[in-house]
Amino acid sequence: MLAREQQLAVWKTVSTALVAAAIGPCCNCPMDVLKTRFMAQVIVPGQTPKYTSVLQAIRVIAKEEGVLALWKGLIPRLARLAPGQAITWTVVTRIQHLFETRDM
Repeated sequence: MLAREQQLAVWKTVSTALVAAAIGPCCNCPMDVLKTRFMAQVIVPGQTPKYTSVLQAIRVIAKEEGVLALWKGLIPRLARLAPGQAITWTVVTRIQHLFETRDM
């Protein structure tokens, strides 16, 4: 545990924030892909839709495009989300440190 006067180096704070911000999108990307596929499919009366359930959609995507297709778009998503979260986390920790080290 760091003493009140100590603070992690900025690069360490940014690094840990980038890792933390990447975990969520890596875990929920398959659900986002499924949601997008369901929302984008056109329902034609009298025809069975391509995706009918979550498990069926996972099987179809994995069979037709490979399992990694469930993580399509992950890199652009990480490029958008992770830096913003890292900046936010770094600013929060710096301001928190200022408040903790000043006599109020």
